[in-house]
Amino acid sequence: MAFRPILAPLAVLMWAATAIIHGAHATEHPSTTAELHHHHQNKSCQGKAHKACKGSKHVKHAIGHHGHWIITDEADLPDGPMSKVLDVAAAYQGMDERRDGKQLAQLFDSELDISINPRRTAWCAAFANAVLVQAGYDYSGSLESASFIRYGKPVKEPARGDIIVLHGGRRSPTHVGFLVGTATVNGQLFYTVLGGNQSNRVQVSYFPASKVIAIRRIG
Repeated sequence: MAFRPILAPLAVLMWAATAIIHGAHATEHPSTTAELHHHHQNKSCQGKAHKACKGSKHVKHAIGHHGHWIITDEADLPDGPMSKVLDVAAAYQGMDERRDGKQLAQLFDSELDISINPRRTAWCAAFANAVLVQAGYDYSGSLESASFIRYGKPVKEPARGDIIVLHGGRRSPTHVGFLVGTATVNGQLFYTVLGGNQSNRVQVSYFPASKVIAIRRIG
């Protein structure tokens, strides 16, 4: 059995609690991961889906091991040619490599015909490839996140669903995920990324723009 495209029902991208990852690969258990707290100026927006809050001014405060994080100007990027991959990826949001390791391993086996234990193997590229196959796109041909540096074509104007490759850390030099939006963290530009193996789970996390190696897309 080879890699094969399988179309999955589209799911609505749900907003969930996010983690800040600064200067470390997702498998590194970064000490800068922090809990985020919303402070909406529009109280009627609280508790609703993230898209329902689009355009509302709000500030997030996060307390981490490296001080006080102030997150402002958070916004979704415009929809792009690959935005449907976010709908597919969102169906797995919240899955943890320990609690949901068997389900993740089944995903990789069914879509990629490869046996992977997510507790032992860096799996961000495996997750990205499985999502792409389910969304009807080609896979990168490798379980290395760096393989996405030449995937598709380069992007001048980033959009939702684009593939983003970032510098990693000691255990893995690169990381890959799907673009969701942007934010300002302590005055610096960050990208919000939905991906696998981010703090050992599928979630939306913040990565500094300075860590970007490539942004790619098909279509």
